[in-house]
Amino acid sequence: MRPLLYLLIALLPACSGLRQVSDSGFGAFEADIEVLDASTVAIAWYDTRHPKAEIYLRLLDPQLRPASPEFRLTRNDRDSYEVDIAVLGEHIAATWYEIDDSGHSVVKLGLWDRQGQTLWRRTLSTSHVDGRIPVIASTGSRLFVAWVESPIDDPRTLKTTKIVAMWFDDSGSQQGPTLAIAPASTSTWNLNIDLVSRGQEPTILLAYDSQHETRASELYLARVSGQQVLVSRLSDDDSYDSKYPDIAVRQKQVALTWFDKRFGNNEVHSSVRSIDALLSPDIGDSFEAQARRISHSAGDSIGAYISWNGDSLGLAWSDVDDGEEQHNIYFQRLDASGKPQSDIQQLNQSQADSLIPSIARYQAGFVLGWNEVSVAAHNIDARQSRSEIAVTRID
Repeated sequence: MRPLLYLLIALLPACSGLRQVSDSGFGAFEADIEVLDASTVAIAWYDTRHPKAEIYLRLLDPQLRPASPEFRLTRNDRDSYEVDIAVLGEHIAATWYEIDDSGHSVVKLGLWDRQGQTLWRRTLSTSHVDGRIPVIASTGSRLFVAWVESPIDDPRTLKTTKIVAMWFDDSGSQQGPTLAIAPASTSTWNLNIDLVSRGQEPTILLAYDSQHETRASELYLARVSGQQVLVSRLSDDDSYDSKYPDIAVRQKQVALTWFDKRFGNNEVHSSVRSIDALLSPDIGDSFEAQARRISHSAGDSIGAYISWNGDSLGLAWSDVDDGEEQHNIYFQRLDASGKPQSDIQQLNQSQADSLIPSIARYQAGFVLGWNEVSVAAHNIDARQSRSEIAVTRID
């Protein structure tokens, strides 16, 4: 174990059951956690321990102890970022994007077994566009992947950036035409999706933010049913950025969380509404006014993510409390209407920045993963970064 790891473990004492699961020694970032079955949790991230950022995956047992080695999923001369994973039968599907030395970015999709062996790999975006921030969902033997792309032969204006999607079968073959979901903007850096229905004609809900014909970034929801796409702007054009929505669907109830600056600094908000209400033409008149403000801290509250477990919700985010200089991870349970069921709980207290929690339901509670950044050097040299992936379980 590298000496740095002892340091980071020492920085993570506040929550019993908190574990470090990466062994980077350099930078491990942007974890995505998924439950494979009752005895196995998977967590993926991108890692700068090599000259280029690469995608890693590890399996964990019910106590979130490592149940496999760290599987390195990518090996090339490009930087690989922002992995999203999904369960496909007994296997693990992953999507991410890669950037070459010229700045061109492409979206990737692959399937792995539980021994870390590659079953297949595909390039989804074309050489004529820059593709980024893909997200993935699975239903039966099919995969749905959506991402943002911009033509590389045009200026990256609001008119050319868009969200597209594809369906794939379990062999990696595309099913049906590419779907044009909605316009996006150069400030769109977060997509999240969930399934409404399964079967032959599944329905997907996709949440994102975009500064498209608005004065600031606002929240949008797209419903994808077959080849039909319906898009609704949720938040009002109020000149305040509403950013990074996450979505979780239970039956006909949709839980959303995001952060915005309506109260002076970034604060986390949440809302539980019906699908019909969210897609109604006048939703923007009431959505933010009826939403619940979750955080009330003096610092920026960011990176909010949400998950259903039965008729309750788990909401996790990064926050800076009074007297602190760095973000820690916070959690709150909500009932089916979005009303708090518990007090806000601080899950850790470290000298590092605890950022970008990923949350999934597990048994009667939730599992979470995030990155602990002790040295941030993205804009200088990624190899100078120091960050590791931490996980915990809430029962």
